[in-house]
Formats: sequence, C-alpha cells, structure tokens
Amino acid sequence: MFRKQHSIYHIPELGIPSALRGSLRTQNDYDRLMDLYQREMLPEALLFMQQAAQFAVERVSAFMCFEKDIIVAIESPLLMRFLKATGLPITHL
Repeated sequence: MFRKQHSIYHIPELGIPSALRGSLRTQNDYDRLMDLYQREMLPEALLFMQQAAQFAVERVSAFMCFEKDIIVAIESPLLMRFLKATGLPITHL
C-alpha cells in the first residue's frame, strides 16, 4: 500500500523486512536472503512494483535504496524489473 509522507511514497512491500536483514552476518547469509527475496517476496510484490513503475513514468521520480554496496543495489532483482517495466535510465545520485 502506498503511504504518502511529505510528497514521498513509501512502499514497504517492495523491501525486505528489517527482521530478516538484521540477521545477516556473512555473504552466504546475504545470498540466501536474496534467493528468498527473488523466489518468494518479489513475486508477491509485483503489483506494487508495477504501480511504482507507472508512477515513475508519469512523474519525475527517484528510487531510493538503502543497500550499502552500489553494485548490489544496481543489480537488484527489483530494480531490474522496475527498469524493464519503465525503460527509464539509471542515474546514480
């Protein structure tokens, strides 16, 4: 569900719950979480991703990610699907 916060639309359904992120200790932990995200969480969030993509096409928008590693963020499965849906270019700020 989109929640408007000071002209910012927060879509928590597209992210990974902090309870799952907090237990990451090794690369193997991270890899397992990304597999879970792609296999189970992302398919359930596709409607929200499509709505966000439509919003981005209609308005000047920024997609914000809290990923520490920019390469991981750019290669994220969510961003790849978002780019495919919109055809918009990536500009790292």
